[in-house]
Amino acid sequence: MKWGVLVIPVEQNHFGLFLAMALLLILVVVRQEIRRANRHFLSARISAVVVAVLSLMLMALQPRWLVRAKPAEALLITPGADSQTVQALVDSINVSSVFSLGGLETWRSIFSEAEAIPDVAFLKRHHPEVRFMHVVGFGLSDFDWAELDSVSIEPHPSPLPFGIKWMDWQRKLIAGERMQVSGIIAGLNGEENTLYFTDPGGVVDSAKISSKGEAPFEFTTTPRESGKFVYEIVMRSNDNDVLFRDELDVNVVEPQPLRILLLQSSVSFETRYLKNWLGKNQNKVAIRSAISRDRFRFEFQNHP
Repeated sequence: MKWGVLVIPVEQNHFGLFLAMALLLILVVVRQEIRRANRHFLSARISAVVVAVLSLMLMALQPRWLVRAKPAEALLITPGADSQTVQALVDSINVSSVFSLGGLETWRSIFSEAEAIPDVAFLKRHHPEVRFMHVVGFGLSDFDWAELDSVSIEPHPSPLPFGIKWMDWQRKLIAGERMQVSGIIAGLNGEENTLYFTDPGGVVDSAKISSKGEAPFEFTTTPRESGKFVYEIVMRSNDNDVLFRDELDVNVVEPQPLRILLLQSSVSFETRYLKNWLGKNQNKVAIRSAISRDRFRFEFQNHP
């Protein structure tokens, strides 16, 4: 039941019953007070009775007032934040708290009350009042963003350093399956460099990168052997200097052998080559070929 900003957690018919009982109790007690022989301070006693009955009624109903809470604003400093940018931001906004995901050595001189936190989950547990947050620096990881699902965010990103901003590939492959690596390089200055994609045997592919700011890249290869391998993404300058190097690990597993049953109405020349090819790839094959009426020939490959 709700009247404007007043909320009473009961149904309307139950509230009517409570009110009727309170009025009846007030009438009975007031009647008793009026009929008393001693009528000193009658009005004060009647007022006290009314206040007492109404207080009991309010204790039973527990009404609440709805008020619009002003959300607390906070500043979260992540790695890569620039002190001048942070100072300019603080001068332009009003924040109640400052938190840092890294060390506090850089920020103690600017924010004497800054608090270092190990992760965003700690912030959410110990400061639930924060409902709006300014994030400065390189930002947060995916699982940290998920922790802030109930907090409004205004990002103030810093320019990313030179290197791989994002990269994706299949961590597990079947031997013979194509592997695709794609990503984005950030912090480019427009000079032409060469990006190499290498496997344990050497260079697999390469690409010339001459963009400014950010540039995408994509490489493909097909591992033939099973095992755990480490590939590398290496960027070199025209003078063959290594500008950056990043690794990606891949687990290549053998394909699961198939169990195949071939039923044919007569002996076929093509079936022999199919049987040999399937057996060479470690598949289990059983063949039943009809020779005549109710007579069959059976052949097996990698199969008891």
